[in-house]
Amino acid sequence: MKSSSRIQLEKWLSSMKVRCNSVLDIGGSFKPVKERCCSFNVDDYIILEKRMSNDCKIKPDIIFDMNKIIRYTTILLFIINT
Repeated sequence: MKSSSRIQLEKWLSSMKVRCNSVLDIGGSFKPVKERCCSFNVDDYIILEKRMSNDCKIKPDIIFDMNKIIRYTTILLFIINT
């Protein structure tokens, strides 16, 4: 059973008409955003995943943990401010 926030998100996504040059779909290997929108007209569509998994619906273009950016940015800001 889906949560009410998930239901609201899916309803909102299904009404979206996406038309742009590029989209970075973070975590899109399992439920790609391009399949959940009303219309999707994008030139460059890239999927980023934290890790490769056997149950991915679509193979990701990039495998990278976005938390590393947050950690490194926090460390860098700490160093700069001390």
